[in-house]
Amino acid sequence: MNNLPPSEDDWRQKAACVGEDPEQFFPQGDGYSQKSQKAQIIAAKEICGRCIVKDTCLEWALETGVMGVWGGMTTQERTRINARQRFFRQTNLRNFE
Repeated sequence: MNNLPPSEDDWRQKAACVGEDPEQFFPQGDGYSQKSQKAQIIAAKEICGRCIVKDTCLEWALETGVMGVWGGMTTQERTRINARQRFFRQTNLRNFE
């Protein structure tokens, strides 16, 4: 799913999505129904659900801001997590000032 060439010990080689249709991990917007997008997301999350490197994948996706379903979460879900983390970091910093 990633364009970078994997190394032998790369977590991506162990991912459950290897060999799956990459399109289902990138739900389409314009021209696709919401029902179709939800079906794609559900299918992708089912694959992620059986993945042994899901946590590593999610961590990578949170760090890089990549689009699509990674680590069992959509771009929007990860954006909310990152926003909460930023809020708590800022709140904690203010408490120590």
